[in-house]
Amino acid sequence: MSTWPLIEKLAATLHEHIGLVEEAKRGTALARATMGRERGEILETLYRLRLSRAKLSEELRALGTLDMLSGGELEDLIALLGYYVEVAYVNELAVLIEVREFADVEADVEALEELRREASVILSNLIGKQSSTRESLNPRAEPL
Repeated sequence: MSTWPLIEKLAATLHEHIGLVEEAKRGTALARATMGRERGEILETLYRLRLSRAKLSEELRALGTLDMLSGGELEDLIALLGYYVEVAYVNELAVLIEVREFADVEADVEALEELRREASVILSNLIGKQSSTRESLNPRAEPL
């Protein structure tokens, strides 16, 4: 069974999530410019970010349980998770820190940290699978 549809779904969800982070960044700028009078957009975006974070977590768990991945699927999944763990997480955390002056985001920061931990564990497992696959295909190759 191909896991491409699941990987594509994760990519779409991640893309949507990144868009919401950008929306929150714009909302924060608007709230600052209006001295906090226009914070409704931030609150709405925070709600949608929470839903998106839960969806990402669900999709990550589903992909994390898969055993049989082709080389291309494995590489794409590693790239997606690597991007999330290293770049998207940092951007979202920076936005949440900015939003703190307009809304209580402590639970959001904790949820973000938990999602990053989940993604990191799955990423580590996938890298391990990739290494095992390479070793089984070429047992005499030098380790990377």
